[in-house]
Amino acid sequence: YPFLRGDSCETDCQQMQIWQLETLSLQMLIFVCPDVEALNQHNTYFSHVALLVLFGRQFGLGLACRRWTLRIYLITLFNSFALKVAFELVGPSCNSSG
Repeated sequence: YPFLRGDSCETDCQQMQIWQLETLSLQMLIFVCPDVEALNQHNTYFSHVALLVLFGRQFGLGLACRRWTLRIYLITLFNSFALKVAFELVGPSCNSSG
């Protein structure tokens, strides 16, 4: 059954590549976290966008390895954007009334 052994090897290689991508993405995430914290202190709300811009392909591949993580990422990104828009819309009216 040599073909079974070959298929098994391909699967192992694919799993190893996915693991390496996840590890690389995690290392990049740890590396960029201090910069993201600084951005959040300035009320930019774009921490995930910053990660995607800085490490686009690797960060995206790391997220795509786990579909649920990608969904959480998109929800968080949408919430961050909605919060920024709400802050810009409500902020001026609060300042003018006070």
